[in-house]
Amino acid sequence: MIAALEKTRIRHIVAVSCYKEPIALIETIVQSVADQTEVNRIIMVISFDEKTPDKEKKCEYLQNRFKDAGFERIICTIHPYGLPGEIPGKCSNSNYGLRTAVNQINVADDDMKNILVTTCDADSKFPPDYIAALTWKYLQENQPALTTIYQSPLFYNWKLDSLSFIMRITGLLRSLLMLGALILFNINTMSIFSYSFSLAKKGDFIHPRYQMDDIICLIRWMGETQQRLRISMIPVPVISGPTSDETVEYEIIEWARQARRWTIGAAEVFHYFIIKSIHMPKMAAFS
Repeated sequence: MIAALEKTRIRHIVAVSCYKEPIALIETIVQSVADQTEVNRIIMVISFDEKTPDKEKKCEYLQNRFKDAGFERIICTIHPYGLPGEIPGKCSNSNYGLRTAVNQINVADDDMKNILVTTCDADSKFPPDYIAALTWKYLQENQPALTTIYQSPLFYNWKLDSLSFIMRITGLLRSLLMLGALILFNINTMSIFSYSFSLAKKGDFIHPRYQMDDIICLIRWMGETQQRLRISMIPVPVISGPTSDETVEYEIIEWARQARRWTIGAAEVFHYFIIKSIHMPKMAAFS
């Protein structure tokens, strides 16, 4: 497979959004991308919000740390606070970082289908063959640039052996839900997903006025392409950080915080869907 991939024109943008995460955590995810077998095809984009503490020092450190890692390019962006029509969060940060990166690499229109974008959280770890598997899947499916979003199964086992029984069960259930429903029935993507730059451009990138980029992108892009988007599974798991921490007491506090955030996110997604559903094909809206 590796020999066959060497002859392709496929390149990758891996974009990670950061806020107040420790630099060691960000360094871990960037290192997992640097360990990819196809690292020379990757443009690494690290997006910070303007209110991130010591953001300039973090950018400088990461660029120096990974300047010889083999990336095609490493780009750090700082998303300005208070831009019109935006709210702080992952959507606006990812949107700004992706648009900035695209302007810097100057992509030609006829080459957009040859660039795959992967957006992710800072608490993720990619296996070394993720990019190769994504490229191979895209080529095997005959480059469905405007019809498919790619989702890897997420395993919530970052330090899972040291967490409580409740957290371990929750992590397993979330992984089973993704494998058994979200991907299988094309319901929605979650957290870490990949797509062609052609689809991102046609869908006007990521809506900066919302929070939950995975579902918002799916709805937004189905409206723009006027078709139901298929979710295709990449057959390699990505390790994602669990929601909570080591103690049950902290988990209760964290789940209360997450429930409030998810309720707000679900409400905004429903609002966005109601607005956009009239512009979507009936079967895609029903799904």
